[in-house]
Amino acid sequence: MKYSKEITIKLIELEIAAKEKSLGLTDQIITVVRKFDGKVANKRFDTALKGIDPSLRFVMEWNSFKIEMMIENRMTHTGTHTAYIENFDVTIIHGSISSAYGDSMIVNNGINGPLLINGLEKYKTETKEYIKILKKQVAEIDGILEDYQEIKKTEEDFKSRINYMIQYYFELDFKR
Repeated sequence: MKYSKEITIKLIELEIAAKEKSLGLTDQIITVVRKFDGKVANKRFDTALKGIDPSLRFVMEWNSFKIEMMIENRMTHTGTHTAYIENFDVTIIHGSISSAYGDSMIVNNGINGPLLINGLEKYKTETKEYIKILKKQVAEIDGILEDYQEIKKTEEDFKSRINYMIQYYFELDFKR
């Protein structure tokens, strides 16, 4: 563990808060997508998203169509220094501008509203479940850490009994 259990939990809580914020913006994003359905994805679309929340942004690069939310609160103090969460943004939707599979975010130079809305609805459902699981696991972290230590000890005991050559040639390594 990079930080103490308490600091690590605070970082996870910041990640959860960012996901919850993005979830709270999704219905408003759907409203904007409906207004821009069939229209060119440009700066006006990005400006409309920023009208919902300044942390939202629209990005089209290479073959990617993304709506992201920049995470504003990314750090907590440890007493001696600052700890940051891993991510700096939440990707709300990420699709292909052009796809051979019929799921292009852009059709006839316009935003494919129905596909985008369907993706946003999936994001809402999956993110709610993700948050629920994450909160449950944070609540059970002591047991999870105990299980991890037991597994780690079992791995160390196993490796101490097996010759290095056997481990190497049979690839008896536990990848992390």
